[in-house]
Amino acid sequence: GKAAAKYPAFDGVVREKLRELGDIERSRQGTLDGAADKFASILSAMAETADDSSRRRALEQMLYHTGRFIYIADAANDFAKDRKKGRFNPLDLRFDVAGETLGGEEKAAVSQTLVNSERMIASAYELTEENCFSGVVRNIIYLGMPAVRLSAVDGEFDDAGSGLPKMKKALKLAAGDNR
Repeated sequence: GKAAAKYPAFDGVVREKLRELGDIERSRQGTLDGAADKFASILSAMAETADDSSRRRALEQMLYHTGRFIYIADAANDFAKDRKKGRFNPLDLRFDVAGETLGGEEKAAVSQTLVNSERMIASAYELTEENCFSGVVRNIIYLGMPAVRLSAVDGEFDDAGSGLPKMKKALKLAAGDNR
């Protein structure tokens, strides 16, 4: 389409990384980081569209770690559903879990890797110039992503909206409000 014609390099990266990710998921071989890298690389390739090369590096890092965060958080959130239905879950590449839920050690490891991506996103963001979207982006990075992490690691993030009370609780926790 139009986007592929305007950004052929981005289109090539998307096709290549989706094929590589599909290969990992079909073969159920590889590593969690390797699978997450394929998805993250798709998002980071969007930085090609940045006009200013000085912004491009920070944007690449923000997008890469956002993609990594999304991929791993989604895998954590879907773990129990995937197990019940016998579907592949990328966390199977990292953990040898017998049951349908992640144990405490696995949840802690997933949480830590997501925190690492949150920190990389924040570090890259702080290198960018303020603009009219800065307040919104800051809230997403410093409140929204930690809230999603807290919910997703427990398999309680509901992107359809019915989990809103749980998200409100997670937002309070992410903001340091223990009430």
